[in-house]
Amino acid sequence: MRLRQFPLSLKWFIALSFLGLGLVLVAGYSLLSAQYFIGGMDNMLANHMQLAAEAYERQTDKSAHRQFEEFNGYGMTWEWSHLPAEYAKAFPTPPEIPNQLYKYTGSTIGPPEKLLFLFPFQNQQSTLYVTFRISPQTVSALLRQNAQQSFDQLLLISLVCAVALVAILVLVIRRIFHPVSALREWTRSLTSDNLSQAAPDFAYPELNELAELIRNSLQTVQSALEREHQFLRHTSHELRTPISTIRNNIELLQKLQASENQLPAALQQSLDRIDRSSLTMQHLTETLLWLSKDEQEALPTRDVELDRLVHTLVQDLRYLLRDKAVSVRLETQPTKVHAAQTAAVIVISNLIRNAFQHTWEGEVIIRQQGHQIEITNHNHSAIEYEDDLGFGLGLQLTRRLCDRLGWDYRNDQTPAGHYACLTLGTVGRPALA
Repeated sequence: MRLRQFPLSLKWFIALSFLGLGLVLVAGYSLLSAQYFIGGMDNMLANHMQLAAEAYERQTDKSAHRQFEEFNGYGMTWEWSHLPAEYAKAFPTPPEIPNQLYKYTGSTIGPPEKLLFLFPFQNQQSTLYVTFRISPQTVSALLRQNAQQSFDQLLLISLVCAVALVAILVLVIRRIFHPVSALREWTRSLTSDNLSQAAPDFAYPELNELAELIRNSLQTVQSALEREHQFLRHTSHELRTPISTIRNNIELLQKLQASENQLPAALQQSLDRIDRSSLTMQHLTETLLWLSKDEQEALPTRDVELDRLVHTLVQDLRYLLRDKAVSVRLETQPTKVHAAQTAAVIVISNLIRNAFQHTWEGEVIIRQQGHQIEITNHNHSAIEYEDDLGFGLGLQLTRRLCDRLGWDYRNDQTPAGHYACLTLGTVGRPALA
């Protein structure tokens, strides 16, 4: 089973890294201090053993004393074979380097039961072997007390160093990451209203430079968005007047046609194309104008009969199915929802238009149940419609409107077409069903 990996923040990564490094240094220097302490004791013992060997050589006859004997607390012998058995076992062969202390500690796990020291003192003619043995039974109370005091002092110094290291680490982390946290909170608080204000001081030049880069980048994006919104507002307003004129004149021509003789077929087709194009441009202009408004502006809502709205939009857009072998199956149920009517008309008409435009032969299924509308098209023809107003741009605007209004929207591609599902939510208060 693979363990789940949790992301580690930069703050904790640096803190743990420095803490681990510091503890390793403290432990290493503590062990080094202990080794130096033990090495110092060994050097002192070696010096005393050498002095004892020189005194023994001066005071005794070398030829008359070949056996192992005690002198000033040390064992002395001129013959290697006369050493006690425990020394012969600890040091199987005579040392090759004279005038150097050799130590045997026995087991490396846990405190040793005994310590055996051997110092081969060599003069010009022969070698004097000096031995010394330490065990818990032979250690004096004073030596034991001094060793314990030295160990306690070493432990105390290590703990003080460790605590000081942790304290310094906490101060450094707070000193470094407090400005970083302030930079993060300042970045989160940036809006279009306070973006023009100067960035505060974050104590370090690198952080101040980063804050200025962030502010300049956001200002660039904000300027681009403002230019885009301004362009959309101006374009939408400028387009509404000629489109309204075209629509009014088309309605006038249709009324004249009803009162007078029928127009020629070619002129009638041209009039229908103008009617359809102007209707498409009207919906697109309304969508762009709607999206160009500020998001903080309250959206007007009213009770909308959703089933009747779907029927009306299907009838208005049926011209897209002329000369196509496409059947429409419409299933609705009476439902009243409190929502933005203009936005609902734009979104639903875009979805229906998309299904009608991209189905040349097959079936379009429109199912409305409660607040949910499902639109599925089954296209059995290989012809692809290239107009991007109803498909690419229209669906992009639909998604932006749904995101802004908080409506649930999904559009999935199927083997024979698309499946779109829209759930109208509520703007301002709970929906009425």
